[in-house]
Amino acid sequence: VDGTSETRIGEVVASIDGTVVGSIPATGAYQIGIPGDSTGENVMNAIAAMKTVVDVDTADPIFPITPAELVPNDPLWPLQVGVAAIRAPETWTIATGAVAIAVVDTGVDATHPDLAGKVVVLPGSDVLDGDDDPSDPDGHGTRMAGIAAAIGNNLYAVAGVSWSSPVIAVRAFGAGGSDVSLASGIVFAAANGARVISVSGTLREASPVIVDAVEFARERGCLIVASAGNTNGGPAVETYPCALEGVLCVGAVDGADRPLEGTNSGPWVDLAAPGEDVPTITPGADVAIVSGTSPAAAMVAGAAAVLWSTEPSLTAAEVGDRLQAGAAALDGHNSTLGAGRVDLFESTFDGSFELPGLGTWETDGTVSVLTSLGPIVPTDRDRMDDIGFPDHEYL
Repeated sequence: VDGTSETRIGEVVASIDGTVVGSIPATGAYQIGIPGDSTGENVMNAIAAMKTVVDVDTADPIFPITPAELVPNDPLWPLQVGVAAIRAPETWTIATGAVAIAVVDTGVDATHPDLAGKVVVLPGSDVLDGDDDPSDPDGHGTRMAGIAAAIGNNLYAVAGVSWSSPVIAVRAFGAGGSDVSLASGIVFAAANGARVISVSGTLREASPVIVDAVEFARERGCLIVASAGNTNGGPAVETYPCALEGVLCVGAVDGADRPLEGTNSGPWVDLAAPGEDVPTITPGADVAIVSGTSPAAAMVAGAAAVLWSTEPSLTAAEVGDRLQAGAAALDGHNSTLGAGRVDLFESTFDGSFELPGLGTWETDGTVSVLTSLGPIVPTDRDRMDDIGFPDHEYL
């Protein structure tokens, strides 16, 4: 009841052998833990007793809540275990992307039904042949565009990670491709409105033309996401532009979060993403299953676009930092695959949904009483432990 003192509240709680585990002072709500078994009878008895107390307005059991998920109706969604693993469905409840992703690759099939109406074709977008047609004779670029940004929830093929993002098609790979054509593609993307630039291709040398192109894009506020390559069967090998400063370098993991066979790894790799048997689209209204660091990088490019769409004021460096800070740990492999496997939900909310304790909160006015009352313990504690906070109490 409004106006009841803290002392009286403590007496009422003690009368049922309860403990205050959380409160919402603004509404007079208190969460009370009750000792006993898991049958619920003890809780119902405590509620009955509370309802007889004149200082209590109402007493009810609490009801568990779990994060909502937007599960798309695309036919291949059940096979998109990698996209589910990075917790995209939980993030899609608030954002499905908006910022433009440039796919600098072998081109993009703008006529594919799962990309219909969202591919931006600009004059000069085929930097490989020097014309205006970035269509995709190879298929690789279309497959990467599908992973990053295929239209979701449209009853067709797959759901891209950032399914509401426009795709800027840039053809820079293929027969005759080189560091010069890749550099031209990066510069073209940065000069034509891209915020995320996805590069699922590698070079063995960091030529001056590539270094300059990356710096051109960074100066214009672009985030370049690049694949680490798939040649690490022997000694670790640096690849470019992946290993350049300011480029988000992506390795690949399998379905058990182990390094995918062949993925390049090393201190220059910043992050990992699922890269095993990833469903996507391919030219000609068709679908494909692909593996490697190429799909892993495309997945991270889509994740970056979703995150950025929720906080447009972030810089490219801040988006990259958030993706790394929110990554899920890889047991024993973080030293070679950067921060770990990307977790889009954790990065988007920057830990605010799953923060242990109250130590990092700032208090103002009467809210300071919360620190003495302690945290609210979630019903699904195992899930909280699974994401890396074992043996803690949680809000």
